[in-house]
Amino acid sequence: MGMSDEVLATDPASGHDPGSWLLFNDVFQSLLSFPKGSTTPRPEAAERCSFKDGTSRVYSCTLRDGLAFSKGWVPDYPDPDNFVAPFFGAGNVLSNHYTSPRLTAQLIPATAEQPSREAAVGDFQRIQDIIADQVPMLPLWQGKQYAVAQDDITGLQWTLDSSTVFRLWEIGKTSGG
Repeated sequence: MGMSDEVLATDPASGHDPGSWLLFNDVFQSLLSFPKGSTTPRPEAAERCSFKDGTSRVYSCTLRDGLAFSKGWVPDYPDPDNFVAPFFGAGNVLSNHYTSPRLTAQLIPATAEQPSREAAVGDFQRIQDIIADQVPMLPLWQGKQYAVAQDDITGLQWTLDSSTVFRLWEIGKTSGG
């Protein structure tokens, strides 16, 4: 994504400059949006929204069916366990309430405890078989990646690619910044 305005913030709660708002509009989905020239909001992620009380302070929204969310998971190291453990069991990143005692109490802990990643291949194959048989989730691939940094940060061009593994060791900071 290219823009001529400088991005001063990456958090919608603190960014009020034109560059930051361009970024927010391209990256973050809204519950509602206002079409150009309209004073009536149009639902985006929300099916409908309304004020819950007469004070106009509490807004309640019903989300559209079929929305998929991730709570910020990224594969931070290239190991099969990093692509399995976060998605299954209590407190998983999808909050999907899927349970499989064999998967979460037996196989995933066994792969995590195995110091030899090669020795864990059989358990990962069993995990794949269980997931393929029960289909507790259908992965959706979203290929957008954004990295925003100040001018004195280097290496961003090498840290992102289609593998989605962030190569954080490529990021540096110039002296004097």
